[in-house]
Amino acid sequence: MNQIDVVKEQMYYVVRLKGRIKSYDFMPLKEELYQDIKEVQPVILNLTELKFIDTSGLTLILSLLRWCNEGNAGMVSYGANEFIKRIFGYAKIPSILPMVDTCEEAIILIQKVG
Repeated sequence: MNQIDVVKEQMYYVVRLKGRIKSYDFMPLKEELYQDIKEVQPVILNLTELKFIDTSGLTLILSLLRWCNEGNAGMVSYGANEFIKRIFGYAKIPSILPMVDTCEEAIILIQKVG
């Protein structure tokens, strides 16, 4: 199963993470992510299909966030289930990555912060 999809919209990218992301997925996913993202633009991270993530997956997200921040582009996430929200909370991710419930909210927010 493809665990990452990147779609280029007019003013931002939508990155969808799917399934279970574990340590052995990190390097292939990172390579695929940076091949698909060609330029620094805001990113909306779609987590609606993400079922599990470990520290390597968090590292992937944090590296994407750092890349966005270094390029003065915003990043927001949406659609995390309760398990993912709990994992993000333990790692203090919500303090540096805005999290909303819907795609519509994410689009509005990325227009403000992006």
